Amino acid sequence: MSVSVKFVKGGNAGNQMFPYITAIIFSSKHNLQLITKPTEKIEKFIDINDDLFANKVHNTKITKKRTLTWRNFVNHDILFVGYHVNYVFNDFFQNSNYINKNYDHVIKNINVKPYCCIKYLSNYKPIQNNDILCILRLGDFIHNGKNTEIVSQDYFSSIFESKTFGFIYFLIHPYNDKHIPKYLKSLEKYKDKFIFLKERKEFIDFNIVNHFKNIALSNSTFNWWSCFLCKNIENINLYTPKYFGYCGIKERWKKHGDHVQDLWNVANISLPIEHEFAII
Repeated sequence: MSVSVKFVKGGNAGNQMFPYITAIIFSSKHNLQLITKPTEKIEKFIDINDDLFANKVHNTKITKKRTLTWRNFVNHDILFVGYHVNYVFNDFFQNSNYINKNYDHVIKNINVKPYCCIKYLSNYKPIQNNDILCILRLGDFIHNGKNTEIVSQDYFSSIFESKTFGFIYFLIHPYNDKHIPKYLKSLEKYKDKFIFLKERKEFIDFNIVNHFKNIALSNSTFNWWSCFLCKNIENINLYTPKYFGYCGIKERWKKHGDHVQDLWNVANISLPIEHEFAII
């Protein structure tokens, strides 16, 4: 009769949102009470429908607890076995197929906490419909050259060659990473179009996607959610790395685990791009 979430240790807001929002979907679909409140990291960016936490009376005696992991997905769905169960979500639950096909349950129960980016963006050129936002995560994704999670430069160059873009805005985390010049060296032919967004904060990162018609997302789960929850997502050209949720060295890669299922697909509108992984 209830749903709770046992968060796996480690991970920031993006990784925490996957199991939590999966639990929200399950609670909403089956009219179950959500017991677990959002973590501080999640609550910082989204508001949750209070009705999810209301006690649902089904006049059914609880007889067992059912712990759910990625192994409980059958055809990208989670089996509901009745109201006599306390369902405990205990995994990363990075299954985009389940989330995408239950998009309506997400949208009706979650609101992004707004942050006005207009003043921040006024420091740059006015954004046009043919401009593109490129989101690149470095920092802790470098792994000292071993099993790097950084998408290679060919990912971005493939996108830049696919159509004619105006200015190319880069949102890089961290924005002052010492490896940025080396990473961008092979993209020098486009440098006259580059605009770097600096002096950022997380609220800007989560809301700035609403200002672009073209977005190239790297494998950041934080920005996976910012794109999934952005306004008018159906009108965005969203490019994603085909091996989202993988790590590797150049052309050799592996998934982080079997809990990762088609993370390249955001809200069924993504344009997946082949790529390798970069050593810098």
